Amino acid sequence: MRHPRGSWWFHAGMSENGQERGRRKPTVKQVYALARELCERSGEEFPETVPQASELIERLRAENGKPGVCVATG
Repeated sequence: MRHPRGSWWFHAGMSENGQERGRRKPTVKQVYALARELCERSGEEFPETVPQASELIERLRAENGKPGVCVATG
């Protein structure tokens, strides 16, 4: 795509051959959207604060058999 000033630019993460986009990690926005959807699917309320998020993460990790992992509350 050509920028109005004449320089070439590409959509974020896309190289000239279009291959780069497929190798990028998900964006923060995508991770949040995924987390919100997974909370909704499992009947969990999406945390509103850092302490709520830490508590939910620790509880879910314990339920998944990964106790003892502590998440900083920032």
